[in-house]
Amino acid sequence: MIIRSLEQTDQVYVREIMGGYPLQFPKFIIEKYDLGSKQVILYTLGHVGNEATLLFYRKIGFEMVKYEKDFFRPGYDKVTLVKHI
Repeated sequence: MIIRSLEQTDQVYVREIMGGYPLQFPKFIIEKYDLGSKQVILYTLGHVGNEATLLFYRKIGFEMVKYEKDFFRPGYDKVTLVKHI
């Protein structure tokens, strides 16, 4: 097995793989995927009991840029975090 870093030419294949898992990679995530980008965009849930996860992401350098209340259903918010690399 050969393991290598992803390259710009891999982007089409990565999108195809992600498209096969719509629950883990909804369309709005695939649309944001850009292998050459200088930032990482992370989407996660904001809800009671998930505060430790949000704190973890902040501690490893992510910045919360958007909090969409009741995005998925009441009490389950969509949180967007960004980390510049």
